[in-house]
Amino acid sequence: MAEQEKSEKEKRSIDLAKILNSTAPVTVLFTDFIFLVVLGIITWLILRVASDPSGREAVPINALVSLLGALCGWVVGTGLAPYTAAEGRRFREISVTASAFLSGYIVSKLERLLDAALLQQPAQHAVAWERAGLFLAAFLATVITVFINRFYSPTTKALDVIDGAKTTESAQESREQSELPRV
Repeated sequence: MAEQEKSEKEKRSIDLAKILNSTAPVTVLFTDFIFLVVLGIITWLILRVASDPSGREAVPINALVSLLGALCGWVVGTGLAPYTAAEGRRFREISVTASAFLSGYIVSKLERLLDAALLQQPAQHAVAWERAGLFLAAFLATVITVFINRFYSPTTKALDVIDGAKTTESAQESREQSELPRV
């Protein structure tokens, strides 16, 4: 009788790990909750950040800057927690190309922007700094959320990729079968 009651309780109990398909469901839930809070704050800031000095409406531009930050964060967060070793190798190849571009072109442009903003007339660049803050907030919130959700997914073998650990033959075969063919 006691065993039957115990099995009934096990059937009725909620298994967050199965529902969320995660190895650390509380961490994932907490991260997702914080992301929603930060998203609400970013939305509030999009609506409240000062309008453009030219008199144009700032909300669409602020939303676009935040969206670009979130999309860039999504790409980086995905790259930080690859699902498979093959995906990790592809991300490393892409990151080498992207870092060459960023270190060359973007940094040279950023230097001129910072020089103008900090040394010449900083009051005129307040809107640019506010938008840079929106971009950075959306970027960081998305990187953290995507990384945590991918890293704690049971299909993720991010630790294998990061630590360089060997996988078993059966796990390697299942990964290769689940990968999409290259086009």
